[in-house]
Amino acid sequence: MDLLQAYFYAVINMAVTASFVILMVLLTRLFLRRAPKVFSYLLWSVVGFRLICPVSFSSILSILNIRFYHNSNNSGNNSTMLYFTNITRNTNSSDITTKVLSTGASNGNIHAVNQVQNTMITPDHIMAVLWITGIAVLLVYSLFSFHKLKRRVANAVLLKDNIYQSDEIPSPFVLGILKPKIYIPFRLGELEQSYILKHEQYHIKRLDYIIKPAAFLLLMVYWFHPLVWVAFFCMCRDMEMSCDEKVLSESGIFMKKDYSLSLLSFAVNHRFPKAGPLFFGESDVKRRIKNILSFRKPRLWLMIPILIVCLITIIACAANPKANEENVIPVALKLEAPNQAGQLYDNIDSNVEDMDLTSNNITYPPSDIEKESDEKILTMDTLLQITEWNHFSLKDFSSYSNAISDKLSSEEALNAYLTFSLMYDGKSYELQVSYMKADNKIDMIRLVKNTDSDVILIYSSDSKYTVNTDIYSFLKKNIKMSDYLTYQLPEGYVDSDFIATLEYGGGSLFLKNGEMPELNENAPINWYAAGGVLLLPNSVIWDSSSPFVTFEDGRLIKGDMHVNHTGPIADPVVLNYMDEQAVLMEVSHDLYTAAEVAIAEDSKKAISEDDQTSKMYEIYFAREDGDMAYCIFLNEKYFTYDEAIAFIKTVKFTEEAFQ
Repeated sequence: MDLLQAYFYAVINMAVTASFVILMVLLTRLFLRRAPKVFSYLLWSVVGFRLICPVSFSSILSILNIRFYHNSNNSGNNSTMLYFTNITRNTNSSDITTKVLSTGASNGNIHAVNQVQNTMITPDHIMAVLWITGIAVLLVYSLFSFHKLKRRVANAVLLKDNIYQSDEIPSPFVLGILKPKIYIPFRLGELEQSYILKHEQYHIKRLDYIIKPAAFLLLMVYWFHPLVWVAFFCMCRDMEMSCDEKVLSESGIFMKKDYSLSLLSFAVNHRFPKAGPLFFGESDVKRRIKNILSFRKPRLWLMIPILIVCLITIIACAANPKANEENVIPVALKLEAPNQAGQLYDNIDSNVEDMDLTSNNITYPPSDIEKESDEKILTMDTLLQITEWNHFSLKDFSSYSNAISDKLSSEEALNAYLTFSLMYDGKSYELQVSYMKADNKIDMIRLVKNTDSDVILIYSSDSKYTVNTDIYSFLKKNIKMSDYLTYQLPEGYVDSDFIATLEYGGGSLFLKNGEMPELNENAPINWYAAGGVLLLPNSVIWDSSSPFVTFEDGRLIKGDMHVNHTGPIADPVVLNYMDEQAVLMEVSHDLYTAAEVAIAEDSKKAISEDDQTSKMYEIYFAREDGDMAYCIFLNEKYFTYDEAIAFIKTVKFTEEAFQ
């Protein structure tokens, strides 16, 4: 029991030192709240040091130079920090010994004192037993949770390397210590899967799968300390946010909205698994989304002073004060005065990094994240119950707490919008309510699917537009390019999700390393992409049987997208060796207008000739009696002619492709 008490008091003394350090780190994080989260994550290392190591070096930089403690180190240096000593040994035992000796010290009396000391139940014994019991309870609970999760993913299917897929989980996570594995749910889109895997792989690369269990072990030892709980959860938050920022830095900030919506879709599903000590789940989604939406890639010259601040903070927190006995204030804290020790915890700011998800015109329903029952929330279930849309007023929609006012920046615009971000079956949608500024009357209501920009017009005040109130069928609509054709992309390329706004019938893009292309707002995104495939319905605009393709004597001889600022730069090449009729067109797209090129030259930011255009191989597939044609386009910046032909040879169409 004496040994247990010795460990207990060693932990108590380190806990007090760590209190000052945790408060210092929390304060520093406030000043670094706009800095990359990797710096905040770095600061928690000094907290771990203080919770593990009872000795340290001395320095005048130490935050503990303002001391409210007494130094019991007899060697004259400050390598250890002592605040509390054994209560029983300092009070009760001495009282008993004094009483015995006052009646005459004899061997029998001294033996009696020792017997009393060894058998009595003291506050020290009770606190030490409670401490070790708390550790045991947390340990058993953690092992039980880990075992339960292992059983749940026991039937996971190997995708590749250390990546597994399972139907039993709604969100991705890393599990394991010696051999960490990444588990992801089935049915993730290729683009979504690419950056989710980047996030989890960066956890493994940075050894977070070792750091987090080690931090949880410290939490078990210091389970009685409120600030250690605060430190653990803040560290986990910084760990996740710094991984998010790493993914955005590598993939590009244009992924912010898609990445945020993925996290939200994981959150609004069943919330298993939550982040645990031996695995990483999609935790603290609200703050992570806020951080993603506000993220900007940091400049190197700004990171250097931030790093210096972090290093100074770490040194100041890791160091003990310089020995200077004249300035030591002997205030010996006793455990019998819990209010004094409790004062250490009174200054925690509960609003640290409090966030509002309404920035960047994206709102996430509190019912999905915060569960605020006293607020009126517009959900997709609400829309599905509406059968008549004519009687709604602007006031009806603005009464919902998740409504976002999106007034156009131009004061000359006649209308403005209320928007709602909604979820259904793991997919994100936006309800757009347009109203006239003059009288606040609603003129249009439409529902947009964010993943592919597909849209349904639910209400229009103008009768010339056709409305469709069958929202359920729209929600169940799911177009996949694999329903029409398959192909083998070169290594390093992935398909985007279906994008309904690509040209006339929608399509998907080929993304190198999963990254969406950077673009000029005046030109279509597919002109900048590495490649892609387009659906070309024959009856979109023209009355002729094949508006995009030309047949001669039953043979496909030409293709044309009929878009401005585009023209052929070579004769058509008929590909006779394909299973379906195909023709290759080499075309050039003007990415900038003549005016834009002139303005750039005047501002001494001239655009090179190669960057002014985008040259593409466009391969058209069609049947003369078919209802659908296809165009596979490949950017010459990414594909040579031979590489384009090699890829085209892998294309296979389904039986329903041309019907």
